[in-house]
Amino acid sequence: MRRIKVKTSREYSVLVGSGAVENISCELKELLKAKKIMVVSDDNVAPLHLEKLLNRLCGSFECFTHILKSGEEHKNIEAVLGILSHMQEEEFDRNDTIIALGGGVVGDISAFSASIYMRGIDFVNIPTTLLSQVDSSVGGKTGVDFGGAKNIVGSFYQPRLVICDTNYLNTLPENIFADGCAEVIKYAFINDKELLSVIEDGIKKNIDDIVYRCVCDKNDVVSNDEFDRGLRGLLNFGHTIGHAVESLSSYRISHGSAVAIGMRIVTEAFEKVGICKNGVTEKLISVLKVNDLPLDCGYSVENIINAVRKDKKKSGDSISVIVPKELCKCEMEKMSFEKLYAIIKEVTP
Repeated sequence: MRRIKVKTSREYSVLVGSGAVENISCELKELLKAKKIMVVSDDNVAPLHLEKLLNRLCGSFECFTHILKSGEEHKNIEAVLGILSHMQEEEFDRNDTIIALGGGVVGDISAFSASIYMRGIDFVNIPTTLLSQVDSSVGGKTGVDFGGAKNIVGSFYQPRLVICDTNYLNTLPENIFADGCAEVIKYAFINDKELLSVIEDGIKKNIDDIVYRCVCDKNDVVSNDEFDRGLRGLLNFGHTIGHAVESLSSYRISHGSAVAIGMRIVTEAFEKVGICKNGVTEKLISVLKVNDLPLDCGYSVENIINAVRKDKKKSGDSISVIVPKELCKCEMEKMSFEKLYAIIKEVTP
């Protein structure tokens, strides 16, 4: 097991490795004042992992459970209200804690709930998917979808501890594992040639090292731009188009698949107009295909741009776009919706 110190407004550790969750009770007793813990999971993860986690916790804490419906379509304010009501019924106070056991949806809902209950209680994240381990569990972004826009309601709220136990990844269906591969590929193409060389050799067989490296990459960014005012925007490579694709599909297209599609569209489009060096799209498509990720969504450029107009990153008639310039080098550029439309129209019907 390896420990990474995330140095944001609240410093915390990310534990990475096989069996990292096994010592959770000792970790939390040293870290928290809590007497009560609300473990939030979903109806996919709970049958697989909840009982073992409770067995590790219940000798030290009074434990309660709250089970969410799985899926992005249930990432809404009603889910948050359910958690808040449950904690209030069980008389949780500001010294108590929420633990998220699940993927990115569970983590985002649970963290947002923790951030607003009694103006903020402790939150611990135990991500069980590759996507949440390498990306969403670190950095303090919380939130829910609202009014057809992804993550439009939320807060920045750092956890007290994150535990990325890679044993959880052994129970993932292939399509959910592939979803996380999209975020791993994102880190490589933003600014990590060494990571790219590792993932070309296979993500599954190098999983501990890959999760560790991705968390380190994210730590480097969020420690310098916690509240997403500049550098952190680079982590949105593929996400502006990807979030639009998710929304258009009513979340039938998963986050990782949508990000893969978004990365392909922007890379191919910017390469076609001469902004990105030749060959980057070919390399990206090759890595996406090897990891069973899609390249196309079937939505028109008009529909995509209309959905992008709802993105939380927009400012007036423009939006920040992550532009690939060469292999493993991206830059952020503010551009008008009209310019973005004209560029991606080159590769999207």
